[in-house]
Amino acid sequence: MGTSEARNLMNQGRPKDISKLTGVIYVAAQFKLEALLVQESQFKNGA
Repeated sequence: MGTSEARNLMNQGRPKDISKLTGVIYVAAQFKLEALLVQESQFKNGA
């Protein structure tokens, strides 16, 4: 999902949907970041 899409949703004036959406995106990003960090550390350790 691009930032322009997020902006379009915001312009529609549905703050509840936006906060829910941002929360979902944030959580997904956190998981993705953690997974990448774990992969990176495993790679460095030669696991």
